[in-house]
Amino acid sequence: MVDLLDHAARGGPEPFWATRWAWSWLSLLPGGVVACLLLSGPAPLLPSQRPGSRRLTGGWALLAVVAVLWLR
Repeated sequence: MVDLLDHAARGGPEPFWATRWAWSWLSLLPGGVVACLLLSGPAPLLPSQRPGSRRLTGGWALLAVVAVLWLR
């Protein structure tokens, strides 16, 4: 997990569907690392993102992770 957080802080291509910080927070959930590896790039069966489209940001992802872990 430290490697994933380290990768989030570095440069590189911007992941799809969510920001780097969002994926970092989501990796704390069970299955989050697998989801990050599978969904952080372009998915072959899903339409590609349009330029300027919105993504999940780190703050919203943190709130979602806290809510999910609190409800468990």
